[in-house]
Amino acid sequence: MTHRIYNFTAGPCTLPLAVLESAQAELLDFQGCGMSVLEISHRSKRFEAVHEETLALAQELIAAPADFQPLLLAGGAHQQFDMIPLNLLADGGSAAYINSGIWAEKALKEAQRVGDAREIWTGRDSGFTTLPDALPPLSADCRYLYLTSNETISGVQYRDYPTTVSRKNSTACGSAIRWRCTASRTPSWLRATKPQAAQRKDRKEENQWPRHLKPTTN
Repeated sequence: MTHRIYNFTAGPCTLPLAVLESAQAELLDFQGCGMSVLEISHRSKRFEAVHEETLALAQELIAAPADFQPLLLAGGAHQQFDMIPLNLLADGGSAAYINSGIWAEKALKEAQRVGDAREIWTGRDSGFTTLPDALPPLSADCRYLYLTSNETISGVQYRDYPTTVSRKNSTACGSAIRWRCTASRTPSWLRATKPQAAQRKDRKEENQWPRHLKPTTN
C-alpha cells in the first residue's frame, strides 16, 4: 500500500499497518485452523483463548485492580446511559449528575427515567463553556456521582476534577484511574459514593442484585 490516510476524527482511528496486515492474514485462516476467526465456534478452546487474552490485555491497559473485571459490551455510551442507573439506581437511593453539555444531559435524562437522578450542577447558563471547581454536598442516599470528562460537542474537558470526583472517557486510556473511588468505568464517567453501589466481582452475591435483575425461582 503506497497511500495511507491518518484518521484523527472521533470514533474509529488509525491503526498500525502491522496490526491490519496481521488481521488480514488471519482472516481466512486463523492460527492455521483452516477457518476464519469469524467462523470458529465461540465455545471452542481456540476462541476462548482469544477472549481471555483480550480481557487480560484490557485489564492491563487500564491498570484495573484484580477485583474489577472488564466487560465487552455493545452499544457505546448511549447504552451506558441506561445501564449505569439500571444497575446502581433502580433499587433505590439517588444519583448526582454534573451537567456539562450534550453527553451529560443525555445521560441525566435517561437516568431520570430509572430513578432519582439529580442535576447538582449545570453549565447551561454559560452555554456549556464552563466546568465546576467544587460541588455542593451530596445527599446521604447518593449512590454515585456522574461526570463526563470530555464533552466533545461543546469542547470542554476536565484537566482536574472537582472535590470528591473520580473520572471519565474520551480520554479513555490516557491517564491513571482512581480505582478505589470507582464503581464502574464507562464511556461517560461516574464515581460511586456508596460501597454497595460498586460493580465489582462480588456484585454476584444474592443481596447485591438490583431489584429488577434479581434471579427468580418462577
